[in-house]
Amino acid sequence: MKEKISKGLLLNTLFIALTFLWTGSVYLSWTEHLALLADSNVTYIVTEVGGYVTQIIGLILFSLLVYYDRRILKNLLIVIFMILDGLCIIPVVFSDSAQTVIISGMMMNLFHGLIAGYYITRLSVFVQKNRRGICFGAGYAAGSIGSYLLSLPNGGRFLASGLVGMVYLLMIACSCVLIMFMYKNDAEADDMAQAANVTVNSVCKLTAVVIFLLCLTTQLQFFFPAKAFINQSLKLEFARMFYAVGLILAAVVNDKNRGAGLILALLSISFSVLSINMSQIPLLLVPLAIIGYIVTGFWAVYRIVAFIDLADDNSSLLFMSAFGLLIGRMGEATGAMMGYLLRDRQLELAVVSAVLFGLSIISAFLLYTIRYGSVPAAAAENRSERFFAQYDISLREQQIFKLIIEGKTNIEAANALYISESTVKFHVKNLLRKTECKNRKELIRKFQGYS
Repeated sequence: MKEKISKGLLLNTLFIALTFLWTGSVYLSWTEHLALLADSNVTYIVTEVGGYVTQIIGLILFSLLVYYDRRILKNLLIVIFMILDGLCIIPVVFSDSAQTVIISGMMMNLFHGLIAGYYITRLSVFVQKNRRGICFGAGYAAGSIGSYLLSLPNGGRFLASGLVGMVYLLMIACSCVLIMFMYKNDAEADDMAQAANVTVNSVCKLTAVVIFLLCLTTQLQFFFPAKAFINQSLKLEFARMFYAVGLILAAVVNDKNRGAGLILALLSISFSVLSINMSQIPLLLVPLAIIGYIVTGFWAVYRIVAFIDLADDNSSLLFMSAFGLLIGRMGEATGAMMGYLLRDRQLELAVVSAVLFGLSIISAFLLYTIRYGSVPAAAAENRSERFFAQYDISLREQQIFKLIIEGKTNIEAANALYISESTVKFHVKNLLRKTECKNRKELIRKFQGYS
């Protein structure tokens, strides 16, 4: 079973890496191409605000699709989205009309949102909790490094060339093929049904507030001249190398301890504020830029795993798996618009940033206290993870095991997980065999006595 889990983890990581490589790179190509056809203000509003807004729409649409029919994670609709994305990329790269590049770019970002929603939601269903950070972080890190390497040919201008369009289409074809391999490996993804009895609790709402404030506050920092001066000391494509380092560090920390991952996210915005005050020293500009891009990866990982965990804890919230990215994009789009409007009023920008920074710290402290601060709860979760690892219990078996501990019958477990009763019986049989227990009562006693 370990080999099976490793193969699934590898396939999902590879898919995220490849998909983020071409979606992230073509976004840069869109920005560079539009900059040649329109003035800087139009380019900024279209790419930084319009691009994020259309990605948000795509993420919302995918969440609605999952809410109404979870089988979207198993069918080929995502392949159609990728093909349509590829059709939008062609005019983005080759058209000489600013209007065409803008419209096709907006549509492209909508499909980017749909595709991102797909691979993030898969993490909740097909990847174990203590591997989700590394799956996402390593995938995004590999995609970021690949984007930098892809920019190197043609004197560092390859992303702005026409030939890159053919490379993007080839990558999309490879992503579609990879989906076939993932579906073949998804042996435990059967019988997904429509969600019901959705309950959005206060933890969900507070998590959303924290992620929104973190991303909004971070985005606003870029409108201080000092911050812009720091970032200009590194080429954007090259800066992605350091962003990749931050993603890997955050992935490892989040997989070990989600609470520590939240603390890292807070450190990232704290450093952003601190770096503005240190920008007067010329020798520090490059180091500040490097560290700045590294810490950006800290909140990028946490915002993803935070909502995936919520969806895992309550199966009715599966449609919210991608809300971390969705709400993060909302914060970034809001920050981009606010920063643009306040760019010439530095005092007001400083006041707004300070207030938002304070709210971010307060809300994150509350979230940490409520969600991660309980010592008994953390100890119980750690015991469960050790128990699962010792007896080689699969992701689906873990879900059923938790319901058995709660005293659920086979029918109740089937209804809770939206699978058939026969599927539950199959996994219960495997649980008893792996733990060498004769019945459910013995299994419960074994777990209760486990230390």
